[in-house]
Amino acid sequence: MSTLEGSLLFSGGILFFLSAFLNILFYRISVLYIERELLKEDEFFKPLELDKGIGARGVMYNQLILFKIKKHPYVDGEAVIRIARKKDWWLAFLSFHSLWLAMIPIMVGYFLYAP
Repeated sequence: MSTLEGSLLFSGGILFFLSAFLNILFYRISVLYIERELLKEDEFFKPLELDKGIGARGVMYNQLILFKIKKHPYVDGEAVIRIARKKDWWLAFLSFHSLWLAMIPIMVGYFLYAP
């Protein structure tokens, strides 16, 4: 294993696990807070059954907050944007961009060293 290959593998792995940690942090802090606030506003609000354990809700709320999407087919985007705090935006920013940052060394290593 060359030095470049080892450094790409190490940095890609570290950045990937950092991204996973930030995604879990965003879900545990922001998504659960937003859903609690939506439940306070509307007592008939139910969290989406779309998720099924793969993290689709976290990604959806992440994109709603970051890109200010007001019309969304599954949830009220305007309410999510209104409820989201500054720290929710920062967590969404970090979790979204950390995944893209992790993809850089992973893809470079793939294209350089894949069979």
